[in-house]
This record gives sequence, structure tokens and C-alpha cells, in this order.
Amino acid sequence: MPWWLLLLLLIAVWFVESLAEAAAKAVAAKRRGAPRGSGGGVSIMPGLIFMPLLFLGIALAIDHVANHWGTRIIGLLHAVFGVLLATYIGWAVCFLKRT
Repeated sequence: MPWWLLLLLLIAVWFVESLAEAAAKAVAAKRRGAPRGSGGGVSIMPGLIFMPLLFLGIALAIDHVANHWGTRIIGLLHAVFGVLLATYIGWAVCFLKRT
């Protein structure tokens, strides 16, 4: 996988992570019985800037030692993480609509 494609994957997954964090706050507020829109916000700064660059650096460092295994491992882990996050977001939307 080229490094730029891995970077796009990392940015997309960490963006979805920010959405999942917002969904988790909404679910927690709903369980507490707080009125809609009274919860706190979610910062997307670490998820969209720092974390993709960190994991890209780790992948490229591993690639330097073991030919292309860093991008494969980091890409696969983030693909699985993205699927889990999308599943949680789907569950949270169903939960919020149901209650």
C-alpha cells in the first residue's frame, strides 16, 4: 500500500473515531436523562491531525526495517478499527432513535 493511501485511510478512520466519540457522548447524555443538546462538545484535533501522522510515522519506520509490513499491519488494524467504529455508530443511532 502506498504511504499516501495509508494516510487517507488513517485520516478517514480517525474522522470516524471523532464521530463515534460524539455518538458516545450523545448516548451517555440520553442515559442520564439530560435534555437534547445540553451535552459537551468533542474535540477533533488529536484525531484528525496528530494520530494519523503518528501512525503513518510508525508504519514508515516499520517499513524501513521490514519491507512493507508496517503499512500492511497499520492499515489492517485501522481497517478493523474503522469497521468497529462504524458498527458502534450504527448501534448508537438506533439507540438514540429507539429511546
